Amino acid sequence: MDTARSLGFLHAAQRGAGPALTDSIRSTASDALAKGKVVLGLGNSEGCFSQLAAKSRGLSCFQGLAGRDLAAAPADGASAAHAHSGSVQRAATATVARTPSRRNKGPAPARSSPVKEAEFLAGGPYIQAAQTLLGSGAAEDVIYIRAYSLDCPSCIEAIEASLGKGASVRIVADMGQCHRTKLQWQALKRLAAAGAEVKVGCGTSLRDAYARDGRGAKVGTGIQGLHHAKALCLLRPDGAVVLIGSLNFTTSSKANAEAGLKLEVPKTHPVAQSYVEDFQRVSAEAFSLDEAVAKRPQLERASSSNVAGNATRAPNTAPQGIE
Repeated sequence: MDTARSLGFLHAAQRGAGPALTDSIRSTASDALAKGKVVLGLGNSEGCFSQLAAKSRGLSCFQGLAGRDLAAAPADGASAAHAHSGSVQRAATATVARTPSRRNKGPAPARSSPVKEAEFLAGGPYIQAAQTLLGSGAAEDVIYIRAYSLDCPSCIEAIEASLGKGASVRIVADMGQCHRTKLQWQALKRLAAAGAEVKVGCGTSLRDAYARDGRGAKVGTGIQGLHHAKALCLLRPDGAVVLIGSLNFTTSSKANAEAGLKLEVPKTHPVAQSYVEDFQRVSAEAFSLDEAVAKRPQLERASSSNVAGNATRAPNTAPQGIE
């Protein structure tokens, strides 16, 4: 009775009336069905479904209290309620069917990698790949070369071949190696004469690097680090190929155990863009060959064997091989 009263079907004055309420309950059941028809869609309330869900529990309790199946109510009300209930159920089912389930979507497709090709290279194939790439330049291509050592005749000839086909070639090599080897200086002069933009550079203060590692403020005093990068990038209008690893562009590298990675990527790929940006930064800090002669830089090869004290400066002469 409390449930019926809370739903608004009975008045408070009817509490405890017992069997005398039988006719009233029957009448109330009919009223409940009529209200149910409104909730089930005969009304224009946006919350009909939420209203029905909220009252369904109470209706079930009321059905038990009334001692009868609501389906036994007057036929016109029962059949109408049943018909509307079926319509609502079918509509709800159709709505669910039209709504795609997130569980049925499966995992989102992985993004396709923009890297067109990635290849690990070692030994002879690595050296051959470098020589092939150095000679593959054509008009509108730019080859960015970063070298510690560069004196291999086949590499020099490959670069000259690309220059002859209209490619632009930009080189940054280690300045210290020009002091130490006559061949490197001659090779760089030869490539500059063929049309390449050639610069020589170095690293930063060796003393500062040792100080940051707590290995003594005097270690490496007056010594610069190396331009120790060994890489090249062939930048084409439709893509880029980057080769980076341990390989020096020297004859002696053919006897070494070398390893590197070759990447073929779109021209706008972050790897290609970062390579070019870093090359431009290093090149801006490097010296042209003429500047290197004029400055007669006092550089010594950076090495952990120089453990303390002032650096032994290079002789105050131009690099070997300079004419």
